[in-house]
Amino acid sequence: MKDWYVFRDPRQFYYGAYVQNRARMQESAETNYGFFEKRELAQYLSEDVKAKVTRLLLPLRHIEQTANLNFMSGSAYGYGTTITQACLYAGMDSLGMAQYVSRIGC
Repeated sequence: MKDWYVFRDPRQFYYGAYVQNRARMQESAETNYGFFEKRELAQYLSEDVKAKVTRLLLPLRHIEQTANLNFMSGSAYGYGTTITQACLYAGMDSLGMAQYVSRIGC
């Protein structure tokens, strides 16, 4: 490429904007988890559904963790801030998803 800095994030996510956006997403997720837990909705799930969640959904956290590791590698060895920054943000998003999926299993 002639100019590695041609690649730009269309949302203009720099550190401050990214952190604020992730904080809003975290608040939304906490609200959803709180809604589910406060009303004790897990008791209405059949054992079959719980078994499927355990067998099919929870292993996906490992995929998200692996994606995090891959993006972090791209961030460490990538060329140019626009590439490494995008990898870093995508990696942290994957880590967040791994945490959300893991929390479902608790």
